[in-house]
Amino acid sequence: MSRLSAFLHPETVQETKEVVISQRFKDKDEKVVPFTIKALSQAENEAISKRCQQKSRGKDEIDNIEYTQRIVVAGTVEPNFADKELLAAFGPSPETPLLNPLELPGIMLRAGEYARLVKEIMQISGFDEDLAALAKN
Repeated sequence: MSRLSAFLHPETVQETKEVVISQRFKDKDEKVVPFTIKALSQAENEAISKRCQQKSRGKDEIDNIEYTQRIVVAGTVEPNFADKELLAAFGPSPETPLLNPLELPGIMLRAGEYARLVKEIMQISGFDEDLAALAKN
């Protein structure tokens, strides 16, 4: 019965985490503002994978760029990449906001910052570093 109990009552793990992705994001007091990320479940990961499948040479393949974009948007709590004000701020002009939240992290972040965010989301979601490196490529 003790083994079953372990599955019925798993250890609670931290589902969200604050991480400093860049020193560039500061509040009015010049303090660095961290991003808040969350762990993704396997169900969320599967849904993202399915949305990123495409046919290539008669077989299904995952579009790794879109997969990574969706992981970043789904795994980031704050900033909310779907926020209308944030999308407007990074649009081509004040009158023309971005329409696709998947584009925002790539515009808002430098390449290394983006890679750091992907790595942190993958780690909190239970992937080891090898899979995190694979996802960002």
